[in-house]
Formats: sequence, structure tokens, C-alpha cells
Amino acid sequence: SVCILIDESGSMNGNRIDAARETAILIREAVKSIENLDLFIYGFEGNNMHVYQEGRKSVRYALGSLDAGGGTPTGEAMNVAYQKMMKHSYAATLMLVITDGSPDHSHTVIEADAKLRKKGIIPIGVGIAGCTAVKRIFKEHIIINDLAELAPQLGKITKKRLMKMLERHDSLG
Repeated sequence: SVCILIDESGSMNGNRIDAARETAILIREAVKSIENLDLFIYGFEGNNMHVYQEGRKSVRYALGSLDAGGGTPTGEAMNVAYQKMMKHSYAATLMLVITDGSPDHSHTVIEADAKLRKKGIIPIGVGIAGCTAVKRIFKEHIIINDLAELAPQLGKITKKRLMKMLERHDSLG
């Protein structure tokens, strides 16, 4: 499965939230025809978690309503997203965390990253618009400075990681 976790904090307003929205839509369209692949799309800000897609069924908010405002509890959001995903899918998961800034509490992200890896989740911090904080808090990260490149770059990374995960799964079976 693939999880896209989008920072909807106030600093993501304007072009940043637009690029994150377009990226989520692009990835959703790219993977919708892949059988046995669950897609989870969540947005977070402050104490709120917005559910845009869970697996193949439940959509509570349209991606067009994705907006910016609130704080950046990234580590907490990673843990909540994990709990929500486990209600629908038990497959290995690639979690793309799209953010433009530092989380409210860096140590919670570092702890969540380590905890999720032990459970088979691969979090990748995606720093956009000059965000370098992801280097300090995620074991794996990428930085995309040109927002026009966000969707194509994440599409490539998602495909590459999914292929690796499928190869590993096929070799075990």
C-alpha cells in the first residue's frame, strides 16, 4: 500500500498546498488500476486529520478541499495515519510525508519514523520549497525545490519503491 500524508499547516498555503494536492491526485490516478494496491491519502494540521482516501473505498473529503491552516504535528500524524491504515490494510506500506517546514516536535517524528520502520512501513520525508528539516528527522528523505517537479519526482520515487517492495514480496513467496 501507499500512504500520502500531507502537511496542511498554515505555511503550506498558496502554491505549496496546490502542488501537494496535484501530487496526491496524480499518484491516485496512477495507481488506481493496480490491483491489490491500497492507497491512503491523509492531510493533517493542528489536532485534525483529514481523510481523503482509505484503501479503495472510503473517501470522506474531496482532494479539492485540501487547504492550509494550523500547526505541524508531523510525528503524531504519522502515528494516527498508521493506526487508520491498519484498519484497512496489513500490507507493507510506503509513506510519503509531504511538508514544507519543521514539525512542532522533531523528536516525535524521529520516534515515529523508527517505530513505523519496525512495523514494515517505509516513511520518506518529502521536503518541498527549500525545506531541509526532513534531513534531520527522517531516515530517508528527498528535497524538491521546484514545486513543478513535485508530482513527477514523487511519481518516479513511488514507482521505484513499489517495484522494490514487490520484488522482495515475490522472492519471499
